[in-house]
Amino acid sequence: MKTMTFGLWPLAPRQRHNGGMDNATTNRSPRNTIAALVTWLVVSSMAAYIVSEGAEIYASRLVESIVLMLAFLGAMIVSWGQRDRSRFRRRLALGVMLGSALYLGVRVPVDFLPIYTIIWLAIVAGQERLRVAQLCFVGVVVAWYLIEWLVWESSVPLFSVALYATFHYFAMLTSVEARRADEARTDAESLNRELVATQELLAEASRQGERTRIARDLHDLLGHHLTALTINLQVAERVAEGEAKDRIETCHALARDMLGDVRAAVTTLRDESAVNFTQSLRLIVSNIPKLAITLDMDPDLRINDVNVAESLLRCVQEAITNTLRHADASECTVRVWREDGRMHARIDDNGRAPEGFEPGNGLRGMRERVERLNGRLDISRVRDALRIDIQIPLPA
Repeated sequence: MKTMTFGLWPLAPRQRHNGGMDNATTNRSPRNTIAALVTWLVVSSMAAYIVSEGAEIYASRLVESIVLMLAFLGAMIVSWGQRDRSRFRRRLALGVMLGSALYLGVRVPVDFLPIYTIIWLAIVAGQERLRVAQLCFVGVVVAWYLIEWLVWESSVPLFSVALYATFHYFAMLTSVEARRADEARTDAESLNRELVATQELLAEASRQGERTRIARDLHDLLGHHLTALTINLQVAERVAEGEAKDRIETCHALARDMLGDVRAAVTTLRDESAVNFTQSLRLIVSNIPKLAITLDMDPDLRINDVNVAESLLRCVQEAITNTLRHADASECTVRVWREDGRMHARIDDNGRAPEGFEPGNGLRGMRERVERLNGRLDISRVRDALRIDIQIPLPA
C-alpha cells in the first residue's frame, strides 16, 4: 500500500493540476514556451526534492529520476523544433516524453507526476488529429491506473486517476481548440490574400478592358475617318493646281502624320494592357505562417491574358495550400518564367510526399484549370517531395 510520506509532502491523493500547460505546446509563442519550461522546472524540482528527502530506497533513485526528467525536457524541446520538419522525429520525441514520464511514475512514488503526461497530451493534441489524441488520452489514463494499482498497490487507484483524467481531457480539448483557432486564422488570412489578389486581377481586367475598348474605338472610328480623309486629300492633290495644291499637300501630310499618331497610340494602349502578374502573386504568397516561400521570377513579368494570369495564380495558391496541409514542409520555392510563347511555373518544397501518392481534388482542379487553357500540368517526385510543373500557352 502506498501510504508513505516524504518530509512534509503526503503522497495521496493526487490532486494537483497541470498549471495551464495545454496551450503551451500547441502554439509555440515565447510566452507559452516560457510557461511550459517554468512548469516543468517547478514540477521537476519538487519531485527531486521529495525523492531526496524520502526513504533511502527512493533517495538512491535521485540520479535516475533527474535523468528521466531531463530526457522529458529534451524530448519536449525536440518535439517543438520538429514541428515543421520530420514527422518521424517529432513522434519519436513524443514517444520519449511519454516513456520518461511513465517510467518515472513507476520508479518514484510522487503523486503529481501525471502533470508530465498532461503536458505530453497537450502537445499531441496540438500536432495530431483529434482521433489520435483521444486514443492517446485513453491509453495514458489506463497506464496511470495500472501503475497505481499494480506498482504502488493503491487502495483507491480509480479515485486519483479519475481526478487527473479530467485535467488530461481538459488539456487535450483546449489544445485542440487552440490549434483549430490557429488553422481558422490561417485560413482567414489565406482567403484575405486570395480576395486581395482577386481584386487586383479584377482591377487589372477592368483597366485592360477599358484600354482595349479605347484602342479599338480609336482604330475603328478615328482611324477609319483619317484614312478616308487621307485618300480624299490625295485625290484632291492630283486635280488641284497652284496655291490650292500646295495647301492640299500640307493637309495631306498632316493627315498622314495624324494617322500615324493614332496607330502608335493604339499600339501603346494594347501593349500596356498586360496584367501585372508579379504584384498579384506576391499578394498570394505574402505572410504565410510556418512556410518560407522563395519567389524566382522577373520583377517586370506581365501577362496579356487575364485568364492565363488567374489560372496561374490559382494553381500556385492551391499548390502552397497542399504543401502546408500535407507535405510537412518548412520551405517552398515558386519559379515563374516566360519561354517560347508559354508561361511556365514550377513549385518545389522540402517536405515529404507519402508513398503511393494519389492526386486529390485540389490537384485535379489545378489540372482541369490548366487543361481548359490548352496547358499541361505534370507532377513528379524530387527526392522525397513532389514537384509541380505547369505550362500554359499564351494567346497570339
